[in-house]
Amino acid sequence: MKEIKLYKFHRRKYGTEQRCDALDFDAIKPGILQFPVHRESFYCLILVEDGETIITVNGVRQTVGPNTVICGLPGEIWEWEENPAIKGKVVIFEPDFIMSVVKDPLLLQRPGFLQKNHNPFITVSEKGFLWIRDIMIEMMEEVSSPIKFHDLLRAQLWHLILLIEKEYQQDGTEMKELPVRNYATGFVNLVGVELYRHHDVEYYAERLCITANYLNKISHSTLGVSAHGYIKSRIIAEAKNLLDITELTVNQISDTLGFESANYFIRFFKKQTGITPGEYRNKAQ
Repeated sequence: MKEIKLYKFHRRKYGTEQRCDALDFDAIKPGILQFPVHRESFYCLILVEDGETIITVNGVRQTVGPNTVICGLPGEIWEWEENPAIKGKVVIFEPDFIMSVVKDPLLLQRPGFLQKNHNPFITVSEKGFLWIRDIMIEMMEEVSSPIKFHDLLRAQLWHLILLIEKEYQQDGTEMKELPVRNYATGFVNLVGVELYRHHDVEYYAERLCITANYLNKISHSTLGVSAHGYIKSRIIAEAKNLLDITELTVNQISDTLGFESANYFIRFFKKQTGITPGEYRNKAQ
């Protein structure tokens, strides 16, 4: 397998360490032209203001134009067409930029557009486009200011996330029956936070105050897989992500993901994928 370029966050671009940046699309275009197929170790939000291009993110291919927000999560693969002819604004950030100053571990698990298996393309309303563009411009001014207030930039970033989430929820997404959808959302959010410590369905059912059988029914109807199957898929996705974008050893990844031993993790990974974690990492390289 040909190695996929990984772009990492340039934390000292402005001298002092900073884990959030806002810039024009033209600033990242040279990197896209050099490596049209790549991954990123950070979240990336692109507002398309003008032009049109074809892009694949997270396995979803689409022609994008004005009034579109493109959302990429850490580790996802971007595939751009040759010389994308678009103009726009870009905001990139690492999760620690927000999470380091808040006590709510579910903060970034709440916006639907930031979740695994999300739709990376959001068509926004005219009003939403103006609001999103304006907050991105404010962020660009803040990051380029000689005197930076990171708390202000965090507030602007969270404002941007909420604006995009509002448009995401209004983007014609089919809504499930409300109670079921709430349980499904709660399950997905809990797995996102507790995955590194808890792998059993009973734990999540207890946290949601429902039975394991009912959680399985909800998971089947909304996610298309049993609760245990969903948990296993998330573990494998996180393991692959850590193997792809970090230099952690297999033992360290096993510990990080809450396995009793590295041998158990290796057996689990091979059973789900057909290869060992080490073989997966070697193929990726």
